[in-house]
Amino acid sequence: MDLVDGDPILKEHSFSGSRSANNPNIPSSSNPEFSRLEKERNPLTTSIPSIEDDRKYSDKRKHTSKVESYSEVMARLESEKNKKLVRITIGNRTYVLENLNPGDVYQLEQQLANKMYENIRSNKNDVSQIAEQTPVAESAIQQCKDHVFYNKHRLDSYELLGEPVEYGRFDPNLQQALAWERFKNGQATPQDLEWARHEILESRYEARFNAGYRDSHAYAQKYANGAPWTDE
Repeated sequence: MDLVDGDPILKEHSFSGSRSANNPNIPSSSNPEFSRLEKERNPLTTSIPSIEDDRKYSDKRKHTSKVESYSEVMARLESEKNKKLVRITIGNRTYVLENLNPGDVYQLEQQLANKMYENIRSNKNDVSQIAEQTPVAESAIQQCKDHVFYNKHRLDSYELLGEPVEYGRFDPNLQQALAWERFKNGQATPQDLEWARHEILESRYEARFNAGYRDSHAYAQKYANGAPWTDE
């Protein structure tokens, strides 16, 4: 089962009205005609694995240490924020953080996210491991990993405010790193599945229209929340 059905390309539409400032072939996220995509059967938004589908794979999962939620990890970092060295275990891996600014829990968060991203990028087996334990197709998992952890993007979120556009990878995000670890360890939550769906839709849109992050994210957000961990 894949995150998308059939041809993962948007149906042809004759968009009129406002267009993206950076590419006239991309409908702007503020264009009212975007709502048409929500009313039509779009191959980008069909056949998303449900949590019921996910449960069918429970017998294939490896028994590993529980990957904590973001709020649990932050509570642990908070309790260690005045130590010179902070050791924190995520799943089956222990990370050692050098506390460069004692008392600042957020620099520990960023340092942990950076280290987790490095670990994820160097792991050549996690995609097949996730495919064995979830209803998500291996090709979709690889696309999600490439999009979030490897690929460079047109980072144009603040272009309309006069900020320069940059090309690069997304900044490491601890919530997303933890979600990937839960996928790898067979502990994905419904929110993690929604996040993965968002990233796939964002990636498809970006590739189809050669779009920047702003419009790709706006499109994907209409169908799946890119930060669904509301309880954290």
